[in-house]
Amino acid sequence: MKRVVIIGLDGACWGIVMPWIEQGELPNLGEILAEGVYSELRSVIPPTTPPAWTSLITGKNPGKHGITFEFFKQKDGGFEREIVSALDNKEKCIWDYLSEHDMSSIVINVPVTHPARKMKGILIPGYMAPANPVCFPRDILDEFQQENRAYKVYADSEVADVTPEKRLQDYIDLTRLRKEATLYYARKYEWDFLMVEFQKTDAIFHTLGDSNQENLRLRLYQCVDECIGEILEALGKNAGVLLVSDHGMGKCKWQCCLNSWLKEEGLLTYRSRATTREDTLLTVRKRTMDEGYDHMPVEDEPVKGTSSRLDALMRYLGKTGVTLERADEILSRLHLTFLEKKVPKIIGHKMPRRQIDWAKTKAYCPSPLIGVRINLKGREPEGIVEPGQEYHDLRRLIIEKFQRLRTPDGELVFEEVLPREEYYHGGESSDAPDILFVPNDSDRCIEFKGFGRVFRPSSEYWHKMDGLFAASGPDIARAGHLPSKLSILDVAPTVLHAIGLPVPRDMDGRVLTEIFNESSEPAMRPIVYQERDETEKVKSKIRRLKRSGEV
Repeated sequence: MKRVVIIGLDGACWGIVMPWIEQGELPNLGEILAEGVYSELRSVIPPTTPPAWTSLITGKNPGKHGITFEFFKQKDGGFEREIVSALDNKEKCIWDYLSEHDMSSIVINVPVTHPARKMKGILIPGYMAPANPVCFPRDILDEFQQENRAYKVYADSEVADVTPEKRLQDYIDLTRLRKEATLYYARKYEWDFLMVEFQKTDAIFHTLGDSNQENLRLRLYQCVDECIGEILEALGKNAGVLLVSDHGMGKCKWQCCLNSWLKEEGLLTYRSRATTREDTLLTVRKRTMDEGYDHMPVEDEPVKGTSSRLDALMRYLGKTGVTLERADEILSRLHLTFLEKKVPKIIGHKMPRRQIDWAKTKAYCPSPLIGVRINLKGREPEGIVEPGQEYHDLRRLIIEKFQRLRTPDGELVFEEVLPREEYYHGGESSDAPDILFVPNDSDRCIEFKGFGRVFRPSSEYWHKMDGLFAASGPDIARAGHLPSKLSILDVAPTVLHAIGLPVPRDMDGRVLTEIFNESSEPAMRPIVYQERDETEKVKSKIRRLKRSGEV
């Protein structure tokens, strides 16, 4: 296979896409399926954008590449958090291996690739980058903008309160901009590997997820389908095409707040009043790269441009004990939770929140989806749980109770609950939560929230573990649906083998030999594995020692 193209659809899954394909609404996606193979693509824990896409492009689990949380990482062993970036990825990406073999790549809009590292080719970072990202080469956007139009990482209405139609049009415009940039660079420069990611296929379910807005979601997917058709037509039929997503999406039936559950179990205690101290789990210290992250929509991110009078009011409410959680409890008790959707988002962002009393807390959930951390003495700034027997007994107790936890209608909350070492492995595993979980991936999934009652009804969309995978091209079998689920970790080794490069033996995924036509060159060529050289092992060890403070 001479060239490989990866098209990423953030948050896409067959449960969402297949009905539209069968109705003829997405003809280009339908053609990929008809001419190749497809299957489910199992994500990583947690199934969120940063760890999932990083695992896809490295072929390694989060315990190796280091992005073990979702959008944030805990800073310097404290409670402060900062946004993850490419600097936190400790492993090589697909295009790094190609560069070592003098092969060129074009990478556009892949999340968590900012700041761009030196490579042979072009890299324009995507989600999690600032509005003016550091690309490689540094001035590569200038030529596109001179000959076309201004390039944007984010839509104009990302954090604005606009009509659904306006938001959709902004998403469509951004989607077309990705296509225009992809075609511009792919036509102008030589390449062996090309990857473009469309992010709004995820965002639209979070921002336009009401039941009466399905047509808006379909219109965005139709735009993406048209863009894919134009890209594939322009690039010709000689390239192998992989269609992938980082996780799936599903309609929720329940919201679940694990910190509230931990509180009920006597394992977590809140202070009686909100505080302005900087030890909150919601503290975000952003890296100041270029012009910052002004347009990046991240949950719990402060909204700029709010009045000082509103800030003063919120500080007063915090001092008097009025918090977002308290307001939620009152509305729930009075059966008035429908009013929450009528409150401007800025109020929710600004309203004070309860602060954890660390001297009385044994376990906590640092972010709704990622797992549970033990407040371990010697590791956490105000840890109270003794290492050794107390730690292991507490963790075992929580795991056992999580395994039995059920929703109000009797369904198990979790498909799997396990200690981190049974899932993550690698030099960066120590940053992961102590307890990991996989939500029950039923038809109606569970949305995890950071505050509120333990359970409350929900009709929102939320992430599911199974994304999608499809492949077509001259070397791809026309086998239709594959019987087994594939792993997101399988994509990188499969791409390297398809292009003709050796596969690093320390990759956690496998080469998907079943996708190739039996008589094709990739199918007939033996897989060549490459050992990690000693220099790279030493560099990795030094990085771990620096992070632990030992050097």
